[in-house]
Amino acid sequence: MINNMPAKARICIVCPGVYPLFREGVAASAGGAEAQLMTLGKALSQQAHEVHFIVDEFGQSDLEEIDGIMLHKVPLRYMGGSNIHLPVDWFRFTRKLASINADMHLMKVPRNILFPLAVYARIRGKKVAYVGQRDVDATQEGARSVDGVPAYYFYRWGLFLVNAVIAQTTSQQKCFSESFNRDAIVIPNVVTLPAEQVTEKSDYVLWVGNSSYRKQPEVFLEIVRALPGIKFRMIMAGSNERPDDAFVSDPAANLPNLEYLGFVPFQKIKDEYSNACLFVSTSKSEGFPNTFLQSWQCGTPVVSLYVDPDGVIDRHGLGVVTGSEQRMVETLRKLMDDANMRQKLAMNSIRYVQNHHSLEAIVAQYRSLFHQLGLAT
Repeated sequence: MINNMPAKARICIVCPGVYPLFREGVAASAGGAEAQLMTLGKALSQQAHEVHFIVDEFGQSDLEEIDGIMLHKVPLRYMGGSNIHLPVDWFRFTRKLASINADMHLMKVPRNILFPLAVYARIRGKKVAYVGQRDVDATQEGARSVDGVPAYYFYRWGLFLVNAVIAQTTSQQKCFSESFNRDAIVIPNVVTLPAEQVTEKSDYVLWVGNSSYRKQPEVFLEIVRALPGIKFRMIMAGSNERPDDAFVSDPAANLPNLEYLGFVPFQKIKDEYSNACLFVSTSKSEGFPNTFLQSWQCGTPVVSLYVDPDGVIDRHGLGVVTGSEQRMVETLRKLMDDANMRQKLAMNSIRYVQNHHSLEAIVAQYRSLFHQLGLAT
């Protein structure tokens, strides 16, 4: 008997920085966007989709297969280097896309590669969905201020050409419409840590992020300094803005209530979230932080200086948004003295993640999008 059922859509995920999450021991960090797409890619592969990733140069071979997923190396030398490499890098990138010949393409970051991806897909009759990451992705002013004018226009043209735009929050959805006249659908971020029983909590407050200015790690040091009776733990990866962590590690050495761990690989970070009794965010702006989801998944409430995506922290009782450093100090002091309140917030956090960000629910939403775009699922 001949099987006439169409093969499921072949999927290509463009995510240059994701390789360290697939290969433990690679001396490089990866962020929330990479963790999101790796988790999604693995889940789609387990549902019989053929999944490919395009990744940057990390000293690996040109093609590797890991857990049934194909990883294709395409060096993007212009990223963090000279723009003189851009034409050749983009040519190699589109040539690799053609060799993979995927039906569906997904990407989050970097914004500057969306344009060649979208042009390739239009020419070849393929599909592309762009997934917004930070709130600046959804506004003209934000994208222009971060990327500069030439890169902003490439990004804007790319947004015009893609088949679908995905927002993390309803506020991002509104901004895409108002700033770029693009209708976006909301698909929440997915939990990225293994599903395990929440452990008994330790007695420290956790901060996790990178060294970029918008994360404000220096502000966290001030919070630590103001609360000498509370134990803190800090995990920080480098960034292009500040690759050297001495501006944090040096003063941290003089804070007896702070344990500075520096960079911790993604594969080993779950225990830190599980053991912490509170998570602190000092960021100026975000999209929907992966660190928040990882904390809530582990029953760790969030105390955020400013960020509250779509108001979920206040609405669902997942922690506290303080609005000022002084109120953050006061809030941390009160919560550390109130185990019952921490337990209540922890239960709210676990329930919220299970109801809104489960892997099964989010993968189903992506597959529904593929079906709407005419692809076999």
